[in-house]
Amino acid sequence: MKRLAPLLIALAAAGIAWAHLAQLMPIPLGRPYTAQNVLNLVSVAPTSYDYVTGSSSGTVVGTAAGLVTGTSTAAFSGTYALSGSNAGEFTINSSTGVITTNGSTPTCSSTTVINNINVVATDQYAYGSPYTQAITITCVLNDAPEIVQHWDTATSSAGSGQPAGNNYQLNVQPTGSGDIVVLAFTGVSGDTVSSITDSASDTIPAAVCSADNGSTNGLSYLYVIAPTAGVTWFKIAFSASFTEFNYVLTEYNNIASATAQGHNCQAGLASTAGTVTPTSFTPTSNSNGNLIYNYTALATGTNSPACNASGYTPASGFERFGGNTSDWINGDGYGFQSVMQTETQLTAAAVSASVTMAGETCSSGNGDPFNSLTVALQIGAAGIAYPTSIHVVQTQQLTTDNFGSPNLPSSFSIPFSSLGNLRVFMFEAVNGNGSWDTANGTVTSSDGCNFTQVTGANTGTYVYYAQNCSPCSNCTITFPLHSGTALANTAGKFYDVINASSSSYLNEADAALSCSTGSIAADPSITPSSAPGLTLAMVGVGNGPANGATAPSGLVYAVPQFTGQSDGEHLAFGDAHAFYNYSSTTAQSWTWTIAGTGTTCGGLAAAFH
Repeated sequence: MKRLAPLLIALAAAGIAWAHLAQLMPIPLGRPYTAQNVLNLVSVAPTSYDYVTGSSSGTVVGTAAGLVTGTSTAAFSGTYALSGSNAGEFTINSSTGVITTNGSTPTCSSTTVINNINVVATDQYAYGSPYTQAITITCVLNDAPEIVQHWDTATSSAGSGQPAGNNYQLNVQPTGSGDIVVLAFTGVSGDTVSSITDSASDTIPAAVCSADNGSTNGLSYLYVIAPTAGVTWFKIAFSASFTEFNYVLTEYNNIASATAQGHNCQAGLASTAGTVTPTSFTPTSNSNGNLIYNYTALATGTNSPACNASGYTPASGFERFGGNTSDWINGDGYGFQSVMQTETQLTAAAVSASVTMAGETCSSGNGDPFNSLTVALQIGAAGIAYPTSIHVVQTQQLTTDNFGSPNLPSSFSIPFSSLGNLRVFMFEAVNGNGSWDTANGTVTSSDGCNFTQVTGANTGTYVYYAQNCSPCSNCTITFPLHSGTALANTAGKFYDVINASSSSYLNEADAALSCSTGSIAADPSITPSSAPGLTLAMVGVGNGPANGATAPSGLVYAVPQFTGQSDGEHLAFGDAHAFYNYSSTTAQSWTWTIAGTGTTCGGLAAAFH
């Protein structure tokens, strides 16, 4: 072997591996190599890991493993190392591949990804050695705040011709013990809040802040509430009635306190080149970080907007929820643009919750004024355990009417961020090819989880569902339309559901009944084919409005109720929606309360599990 040393050195200098030479040599070099057993180091896996922020030094984040292939089985028997500019925050066991934190906790400014780290695997007996694999390590929270329920509405905007309303009752699923509710809404300057109450008669604290764009323009508020467990509605009373009411409401667990850790609320911000940019603020530093919650809403009040937003891009690091687009399909000068977005900030830093809106460039490259309200809330273990059974986590109203007699575009997109694995549209106002719910093809999601259509046999109303989906952040759903057809009224709800089965749709039932002022039962009656599960139900009223549902017992009425409610108001278009978590396959007789003259009531219910 001594006599081979110069040759081996020369071969190594020429880039010829030991493994090449081993096939020619009559003696093994640590493994039984033959011409039929050539070994290759082909990969290192996995390539992504999670680090729970705040964990102590030496916390395991994962194990890397090299993969060696050959014509016979061969295990990796080399060594591991780390490289890259961020490798110093971690260490790897050279023999086992176990990756741990090194000496101090890694730098995590938010729930973002640490890049510039490589695992280097070396096996002297295999081709492709050393093998360098870039990896990512994501900072995650141990007690991350979770959305338990989120509600987003359409708005009877300026120009809609709808009557003024007041005493807005926002119905919700029963709140969880220790959870926090964030409520943000917009009305009209001069019509100030008289009171906010809830179903448990809790004392509601003063608003964190407000933003007033001045006479006849928009006045927005932001509240953070720690309600009693089991609250089923919040009611907002104003000093006067008005038409242009918009709100979002979100319940979170794992918010340590309802006390703001900083806030920034500004009125009348210009959408310069389509972007609304509030000044930055720096929240209080907390060991577990802060949730940053922003509500951005049109600030034109009783004045029609100049532009209409055709999409919403959140600030860097933020996730967008909702985003009103259904009003403005009518064209410029009609609609109500609003959006909610959040960020988890682990280390306190200056934050500006900007939002960019396509379409808000119609006035010499600029757009309408907006109110922007942002609050920081301390993250910490609190509230309920996250639901593990099928559960509605988001509800969004979609309303369009034929104001201005426009024609349908070729397609229509709805922004959404899905938390669950089931997405459902329930449309109760159907007017043939002029409704954008009468899709001219498959309704698609930007992540490829597309929709199946179910049509009521008696009502002709539609349910679209997409099941076995993955959560999708800052995504869109697109309806291909009958382009050029005169736009007809369209209204419905979008539901985001967690913990559904992979094949979650069970069955539907529908009924087209005559009705009048009062109560109508069995509209429809549905017997789910499996239990437990979730029923989503709706009724389209010929001459509304509907103003409640009384059966089955335990349902959640998914429509705001208020004085001045009319048949055409955009918060529900005079119709009704509700949902019900059921425990048995007993028949459900859906019973609704009709405040208008009724005439016809087309009800549809769909069961999922």
